[in-house]
Amino acid sequence: ICSGSLDTTVKICDAVTGTTKRTLAGHADGVISIAWGSKGTIYSGSRDHNIHLWDSVTGKLKKILEGHTSKVLTLCGSP
Repeated sequence: ICSGSLDTTVKICDAVTGTTKRTLAGHADGVISIAWGSKGTIYSGSRDHNIHLWDSVTGKLKKILEGHTSKVLTLCGSP
């Protein structure tokens, strides 16, 4: 399970136990949209107008997509 928060983080949790496995930090404002992509990529959209691409296994930030002029409210992953 993956969730975004207004505390600017993304959390990856175990679906069975509910325990937090990783906390991903890097947004400058609250995370308000999340999507799973191919090859274990997590996309997070934020009130900071950016989309971050994360490696769900390592927790490392892979890329930042900039250029939105407002909050990123919705994301959709693609296989």
